[in-house]
Amino acid sequence: MNLIKQLESRAASTPDKVALIEQGRQISYGSLYAEVCAGSAFLRDHGLEKGDCILILQPISIDLYISLLSVFHAGMTAMFIDPSAGTAMIRNSLGLRQPDGFIGISKSHLLRITIPEIRRIKRKFHCGGFVPFSKPWKPAQVEDSEPIVVQKDAAALITFTSGSTGMPKAACRSHGFLIAQHTALSESLDFHAGEVDLITLPIFAIANLASGMTSVIANTDLRFPAQVDSAAIGKQCAEYNVTRCAASPAFFQKMHHDDLFPPLTTIYTGGAPVFPHLIDAIQKTHPALKIVTVYGSTEAEPIAHIGWADVSNDDHDAMKSGKGLLVGKPVSATKVMIHEKNKSNQIGQIAVTGEHVLKGYLNGIGDEESKFKHDDEIWHVGRIRV
Repeated sequence: MNLIKQLESRAASTPDKVALIEQGRQISYGSLYAEVCAGSAFLRDHGLEKGDCILILQPISIDLYISLLSVFHAGMTAMFIDPSAGTAMIRNSLGLRQPDGFIGISKSHLLRITIPEIRRIKRKFHCGGFVPFSKPWKPAQVEDSEPIVVQKDAAALITFTSGSTGMPKAACRSHGFLIAQHTALSESLDFHAGEVDLITLPIFAIANLASGMTSVIANTDLRFPAQVDSAAIGKQCAEYNVTRCAASPAFFQKMHHDDLFPPLTTIYTGGAPVFPHLIDAIQKTHPALKIVTVYGSTEAEPIAHIGWADVSNDDHDAMKSGKGLLVGKPVSATKVMIHEKNKSNQIGQIAVTGEHVLKGYLNGIGDEESKFKHDDEIWHVGRIRV
C-alpha cells in the first residue's frame, strides 16, 4: 500500500481539476501527480532509499506539498520540526531520529551552522538560490509511476510535541494511520469532491487531496492565527469561490472582529477552547453559516464533533455557567472510555482508541505519559479529566 495511491487515482480521474492554489499560482491534480513522480525519482536517483527519513523545512506552499508527497511516493518518511523551537529543542528532536536527507529553502540551510545534527545529514537539497554543499531541488519530468509499495505500518510522517518533562516526543504516523485519519476526518469535516477549502491547518490538505477537493493556501502568516490578514483572506475567498474553512477559534475571531468575515458556507473550528459567546456572535451575524466544532489532539484527530445548530439551549446555558465546553459525540472511528475512575469517586480521565489514534511515540519515548493497554488495545489518555 501507499497513501499516495489516493492522489494517483484522483489524478487519473480528474487530471485537469485544480488541486492546490496559493497566491499567484495553482496546480491541477494531473500536474501535481507528475511533479510528485518526478520528485520521487529525483530522491531515489540521488541515493535515497525506501524507508529513509527526509527532513523538510519549507514554508506552507505548493512546493512544500510537492516535496512532502514526493517523499511519501518514494516510500520514505517525511520529518518536520519547528525552526522557532530553539536550538536545544531541535537538537533533542533530531536526536530521536537522524534524518538521511534534507529539503529546505536557502534560509533554512543556515541552521546547519548551529545544529550539527542537520550538518551531518548526508544528502541536502535547496529550493532556490545558491547553497554550498547542497544540490538544487530540480527534478526532471518522468513518466507517471506507481508509488513505492510499503507496509501499512510503515512510517510516513514524523512531527514533534513536548512531553510533560519538556523533552520532545516524536509522533510517527504510518501510511495506514494517515489513511484511517482521512476516513475519520471525512466524517467530522464532511469532505466532498468539488468543494473549495481554505487551508490554515497544513496537514488537512493531504486529506483534501484524497477527497478530490481544491485547497487554497491562506494568504496570511499561519504561525499567528490571531493576527490573520482578514482583508487578504476575504479577497482570496472571493477570487477562488472558497466554500469552507477549518481553522482555530482565534482565526475566525479576528475576521469577525474586523467585520471582514468571508461569505463561506461552512466553518470547522477546534484546536483550542471554543467558547459559546464567539460562535453565537458569528452565527448571529451570519445566520446561514454552518458552524461545526471539532475536538481532537496531535495523537487523536478527530475525537468528537458537533454542529452548532445541534447545541440545545440547556447546553448553551451549561457552558455559559462554567460547566465545561461541549465537544459533541465521538466520531464513529473513535472508541472512548473513562480511565481510572473508581467507587471512591476518584476523578477519571478520558481515553480514546481507534485506527486513527496514535498507539505510541517513536522509540517509546513518552508512552508512559499517555498510553496504556486495555483489552488488548492501546489507548491514549490526555490531560482532560471528568
